[in-house]
Amino acid sequence: MGIMPQSAIRTLLKKFGNSKGENNCKIYFSRLCTCVAGNNGVYDPQCKECIYGFIYAEPIEELVIRTAMRIDRQNEKMSNLYEGGARITIPKYGIDRHEVIAYSKITQGDIITMTGDNRRDRDICELGTKDYLIAFDVKKVLSVSEKRKEFVLHTDYEVNYSPMQTEIKWLEGERPSKFYSVEFISEINYLVWSDQAKPRGGSDDTVPKMVFCRLRPGYDPASNISMESDVSYRPLNKIIEGT
Repeated sequence: MGIMPQSAIRTLLKKFGNSKGENNCKIYFSRLCTCVAGNNGVYDPQCKECIYGFIYAEPIEELVIRTAMRIDRQNEKMSNLYEGGARITIPKYGIDRHEVIAYSKITQGDIITMTGDNRRDRDICELGTKDYLIAFDVKKVLSVSEKRKEFVLHTDYEVNYSPMQTEIKWLEGERPSKFYSVEFISEINYLVWSDQAKPRGGSDDTVPKMVFCRLRPGYDPASNISMESDVSYRPLNKIIEGT
């Protein structure tokens, strides 16, 4: 079979990635936290170092191609899993002919954020235990609330923004009793769900790699690792309470 020349890949990157050939995403590579070793093979919910068993490194910036998912509407579980997701195509070599690290390193659990593509989202936090947002590259916190009570920025709380962990810092004003909701805007976060490239013959190492991503969920993705398990939304507070 014919293999797409590198010149054609560069053209596709500019047409469907970034017209100026600039990096259009950040890729956060993950590694397993050792807390799983002492917790029967699953992450320790009290561990302060990881997010659902994953520790993330500082991101690298790359130029990739993002396309829509082709969802089989007859498969309800797959439809729920990938709703809002994307296919990310990663070339082996970039426009400037540098070798793309993610081509061979990308794996399930890694996070890809799309530069400049913002999305309104929500997260559930717990006072004194999880006073931070799971989403990376948060641009603005819109509100912090407990049921119908909305807390006041600079009076009740401050926001410490960081690409990898945006924190809610409580002041001397009012505080939630336990759980509280945070509404925010962040660059769209994708969780790499399937990183297995489709075999395409003896020259697979010369063609781009495509990974399947879902929108990063606000709950433990490992609980839905199997397509046979429930993939419906579960609020974080229900997981913390074990219900």
